[in-house]
Amino acid sequence: MDCSQIRELEKIYLPDTGYDLMRYAAGAIYDKIKELNLDRKRQILVFAGSGNNGGDGYEIAASFMSDGYDDVTVVRVVPQKEGIDANLARRHYLDNNGREIGFENVSEAASYVSDGAVIVDAVLGIGITSCGDSPNALKIRDAVRLVNSLRAEKRLLVLSVDIPSLLNADNGMPVGGEAVMADYTYTVFTAKTGTLTGRAKDYCGTVKVVGNTLPDFEDNLMRIRDGGVLRHFVSYGDILPLLPKRNNCAHKGTAGRVLLVGGSKGMTGALILASLAALRSGAGLITSLALSGDMTAFNAANPCIMTAGTEDLEEKLKSAGAVLIGPGMGRKAQAETVFKKCIMSTSPKVIDADGLYHLHAVHAVADEGPVRSVLTPHVGEAAMLCDVHASEIEADSVGAALEIARKYRAVCVLKSASTVIATPDGKTYLTSTGCSGMAGGGMGDLLSGIITALLGQGLSPVEAAVSGVLIHGEAGRCDAAANGNVGMCATDLLPYVRLLVNGISPRN
Repeated sequence: MDCSQIRELEKIYLPDTGYDLMRYAAGAIYDKIKELNLDRKRQILVFAGSGNNGGDGYEIAASFMSDGYDDVTVVRVVPQKEGIDANLARRHYLDNNGREIGFENVSEAASYVSDGAVIVDAVLGIGITSCGDSPNALKIRDAVRLVNSLRAEKRLLVLSVDIPSLLNADNGMPVGGEAVMADYTYTVFTAKTGTLTGRAKDYCGTVKVVGNTLPDFEDNLMRIRDGGVLRHFVSYGDILPLLPKRNNCAHKGTAGRVLLVGGSKGMTGALILASLAALRSGAGLITSLALSGDMTAFNAANPCIMTAGTEDLEEKLKSAGAVLIGPGMGRKAQAETVFKKCIMSTSPKVIDADGLYHLHAVHAVADEGPVRSVLTPHVGEAAMLCDVHASEIEADSVGAALEIARKYRAVCVLKSASTVIATPDGKTYLTSTGCSGMAGGGMGDLLSGIITALLGQGLSPVEAAVSGVLIHGEAGRCDAAANGNVGMCATDLLPYVRLLVNGISPRN
């Protein structure tokens, strides 16, 4: 949900005073923190801001004290605002002999932090889009920098309340280029868009949703969501009912015929990777058409992959149940000619890589009718499709994905560390899958091959897109768990792709 929707939800549960809701939220966060089984001898430092997020911090500090932690201190980064409920939380904490110190300067505060301390970040909450350069704003920035600089040096455990301070809760981007880097983020009511998009994975750590047990909560949540952009958080378990099933009398012709087109000279590897992914995702008949004319490389990669030349294109398009256009396609005249023929196919299509360049160049837009295509741009390609700079895509990945989906009447898979899937009718799907090991060449080709195979086996474009993203991301996580992030390459994921397409998750 975005910040405006969260504010709507808060209003439903706000009685005459918001203090009761603050205590509920802080209590829910503390109950989840207790699952960490922290040593009661550890130093607890709560960095509190001037608003209600700071009030949550005071209540959490009081909970630590009542639970037997002796070394608990609130660092008052900036003074509380007058007339807000957070003042009641501060008074409750101080009246119970809570210890509080001011944040006068960085060096003094740094000297107070012990090795292995637990930092509770309650400086800023949702709704922050700029920080400014007032004295209080400068103190907040100093506090954020201090926490980040000491995190590794003193082995701190950093717990953020609702959202890491200075992280934009709507787009996951650090305000002014910096935000608290948390180990855990305890977000209230529901995941915020900014905990799943942008650079959230660099700052949020493990995200835990708390405070979602209020009366009629699910009904109110759905009502507010239905009034705005429909944002769905999806995980691997959600797609299990969608995965292709083989009946006992299946044969290669009924298991999905797919055609993959691309692979210009020097770039056949991209098409080979997509073909291998389609193979391991269950497509029964796979034909790869390489513009380079190099057939031997595909036979060497896997003899189950059939090959064709450009002279066979029209015939192969007629029999294909799904078509992938773009991996390694190149941007020369031959590639443009081939693209224009492929785009006329009535089969469901996935357009990736250089295919997106040609799509933009020829201004091809689908006719009215059922959505039959999936576009898979990374941030740079999305910027091209939207005719903007990449920084604008990063600043609003959800909005960008929706714009592309509507402009081209296709499902858009906007690839990044926090991939967003959008449909022309305004639905968006957010995930927290994937890992940093997947930051390497060929991963996008793998994804496009998976989605194409799923399309060929009868999934709708949005089902294939969501399922493909989750299978792809989970495969990366499986390989990282087994072998680490560094040195991962696209082909390492293929054994896990096969398992996950069959509903088998090695991580469980």
